Amino acid sequence: VPGALAVYPEVLHEGPVPPDSGTRAWRETRSRYLSARDYVPYADAMRNLDAWDAKLEAFADYDEVVLWFEHDLFDQLLLIRHLDWFARQDLGRTALGLICIGEFPGFQPFHGLGQLNAEQLTSLLGTREPVSPEQSALGTRAWQAFTASDPTELDALVRRGDTRTLPFLAGALRRFLEEYPAVDTGLPRTERQILELLAAQTLTPERLFIMQA
Repeated sequence: VPGALAVYPEVLHEGPVPPDSGTRAWRETRSRYLSARDYVPYADAMRNLDAWDAKLEAFADYDEVVLWFEHDLFDQLLLIRHLDWFARQDLGRTALGLICIGEFPGFQPFHGLGQLNAEQLTSLLGTREPVSPEQSALGTRAWQAFTASDPTELDALVRRGDTRTLPFLAGALRRFLEEYPAVDTGLPRTERQILELLAAQTLTPERLFIMQA
């Protein structure tokens, strides 16, 4: 695959996520959270985020930027973050494309792009399509709802069913909303699943992680 590779492996489903992505204040907020959780020291988190944003900001050096994502929550949150960010830029001559898949021949179940080898990944390049104005607008609406202080905006977006231009988004956002405490038990979905599994049998942490994922 020709061109430069830029990664952005941010865990946006955890911690505070302000709407103004791409700014130093945004990176500082995220770095404080990541360091407080002992994921990575603050200085390293800032260095990573600075580098990732610098890669994105260099888009004008290229004729085309292709966003590669899969169907899961981790990727879909990054997708709307990037769509919102690019919607606020003057792209000039740079075309913005998208590859976003939820399946691949020969893989059942399909978990994600990490299952594919180099040849299989390369075969996806020809399937890319230009990001449409509708996808860009939906990315911005979804990002604003996701970063809002009140989760009812996000719930309303999913319930309205107007996310068809990004076909995996509704399912991913619905999974995110399931991590809010349930009204009957006070437990988010992940905690409930863990307790149900442990009530049925004794499991090692590794086995528990695999079974509840």
